[in-house]
Amino acid sequence: MLKGIGMKKSFARINSEETGSVLILSLLILMVLTLLGITALNTSDFEYRIASNDKYRDMSFYNADGGVYAAAKLIGEVITGSSDPDHPGVVSYPTDDGFTAAGDFYKEAMGYKVPDDPSLSDLRINLAQGNVDIDIVSRSAQQIAGGGAEFGSGSGGAGVGSVGGVGIKYEVDAYGNGPANSRVVVGTRYVKILGASGGL
Repeated sequence: MLKGIGMKKSFARINSEETGSVLILSLLILMVLTLLGITALNTSDFEYRIASNDKYRDMSFYNADGGVYAAAKLIGEVITGSSDPDHPGVVSYPTDDGFTAAGDFYKEAMGYKVPDDPSLSDLRINLAQGNVDIDIVSRSAQQIAGGGAEFGSGSGGAGVGSVGGVGIKYEVDAYGNGPANSRVVVGTRYVKILGASGGL
């Protein structure tokens, strides 16, 4: 019986030396897990913002890309209609105070006005998820040989068998604006062959 009492005393002495060590160890583990959780939250928030910015950039790019095609169609309208495109609520023109329903796009597309300051757009197309600012950067005319006019107008279109045609070269920038002030510029060169239907 004496041996049992000695064992209890030595076990009690070991327990008294380790008092609070489990608590300290568990607090350290809890602190490490908390830091890991905070880091994971910050990383996922950062990745979310990257994905959102990427989405906004893509939306702006799609707006600008669509603006390139719309610009070709609008230039075709200007040449055939001899006036600014009339699409209320969709197309607007810049002024010093904002945008208006009439502008100088016709004059610039026809070459009556020298292309102006590139920071000012010639035309704005309003879309559901942003807008596109169109700027004609330069314009020139060129005589095109018969084969080029035939190619440009299609095999059965205007210009087939003719001795040539006139092509008007445009350099156009489309500024796609999207959410969160995202903006993408797509530049293109476009040749409008007079007498040929269509655009891009």
